[in-house]
Amino acid sequence: MIELLEYKDKLKRCCCLIVGDSMLDEYVAGNVKNISQEAPVPIVEVYNSNYTLGGAANVAKNIHKLGARCTLIGVIGRDLNAQLFLEKLAEENIEWLGIASENRVTTKKTRIIGNSRQIVRLDKETSCELSESDENILLETIKLQILIADIIIISDYKKGVCTYRICESIIKMANEKNKYVIVDPKQSDWTRYNGAYLIKPNLKEFYKAVGKEDINIIQESNLLINIHNIANILITRSQDGMLLINKDNVKTFRAEAKEVFDVSGAGDTVIATMAIFIAVGMSLLEAVRISNIAAGIAVSKLGTYAISLDEIIGALNYSYSKKIMLKDETVSFALKSKSCNKKVVFTNGCFDILHTGHISLFEQAKSKGDILIVGLNSDDSIRRLKGNSRPINNEFERAKLLSALESVDAVVIFEEDTPIKLIEDILPDVLVKGADYTLDNVVGADVVIENGGKVVLVPSVPEKSTTGIIEKVKQAMK
Repeated sequence: MIELLEYKDKLKRCCCLIVGDSMLDEYVAGNVKNISQEAPVPIVEVYNSNYTLGGAANVAKNIHKLGARCTLIGVIGRDLNAQLFLEKLAEENIEWLGIASENRVTTKKTRIIGNSRQIVRLDKETSCELSESDENILLETIKLQILIADIIIISDYKKGVCTYRICESIIKMANEKNKYVIVDPKQSDWTRYNGAYLIKPNLKEFYKAVGKEDINIIQESNLLINIHNIANILITRSQDGMLLINKDNVKTFRAEAKEVFDVSGAGDTVIATMAIFIAVGMSLLEAVRISNIAAGIAVSKLGTYAISLDEIIGALNYSYSKKIMLKDETVSFALKSKSCNKKVVFTNGCFDILHTGHISLFEQAKSKGDILIVGLNSDDSIRRLKGNSRPINNEFERAKLLSALESVDAVVIFEEDTPIKLIEDILPDVLVKGADYTLDNVVGADVVIENGGKVVLVPSVPEKSTTGIIEKVKQAMK
């Protein structure tokens, strides 16, 4: 599904408002070699500890990693953990418009990891609901931010921020502005979520909302939809995948995880991914499918993990062309080719409007070895190099055209202004550029030569360039 690249620019313009229970996650990792003589518990010899964002803040981190903007509103304490929390937000460039309350502590969850497996979790928190004065302060900020946001997420971890009044006010204001509200619930009474576009419980949370477990899930979902005026319910069911239910349809999504290592934060990944793709115009079914794939990546990692767009693209089984690869895939492809005694050739460029000069370059490059890898400047990279009027064709379209050429074996898009990092990782046997370059100004030439490769400058087709073609078109239109 390389078409996801088409959403990159849309995601950059997307703004999500997240209201909910933010927390600080601490991971303490070590080796377990012995059992304590004091009690039958493992002794963890600590070798590493780190802090990361949790709860609603992890939702925000996921949204930011996927390339969208977000504003986070919640409540923290006035303590050391609050300082650590704000530092982590700053590192992730997440806008915080929440408040620090003297009456609360900053929620922190400490996970002890022994031999790469979680042994115990220690929670420090205030879980009582907000005071009326704190509610008033939050609501004033929320009113302004709903006007700006493209979509709103209520991330309710039942730590007191998502009061009945807060949730009811958010949904009412958003519905008046024709904006969707998506809820991650921890409350068993969904009355406070009345009128939401979508509620995303896990199976345990769904059973609590119903009040029993021996039920027909679809029938009970439809009852909840009618009672609470909800458009959709998405139930996450761990190894059984996800179930999307609304008045018109029921859709099952199988679990995508190849290996479940840690489910921490997987629900945050689902709601973040789904919300922003809905916000930029993707259908609900497709957004859920993509979020399911993102969750499969998240649970294969240790701790809460924010997914990138590139990781989702790489995880999709379906793609336009298997020649279009992510960086890691390209490096593996090059190493595998070399292990089979194949000579790897690399060239790069913008290749905005494909012409005979480019075709000649690729054919000559392929003749210098067995495998030709083409590095392609991203749209952002081209804008920085050539101005905002370029590229003419987006990176998705350019990659598809290159992948259709018989001489090209792999296409990889790079975000930097030059492909030096790509060249350093691939270490091609041959680096090819056109004869309009000199050895001194070929990026990566020294790296290739130092590692036993060679640089070849091949003849260019006279009077063939993308700039020249654009100028001809401009003249023809006068």
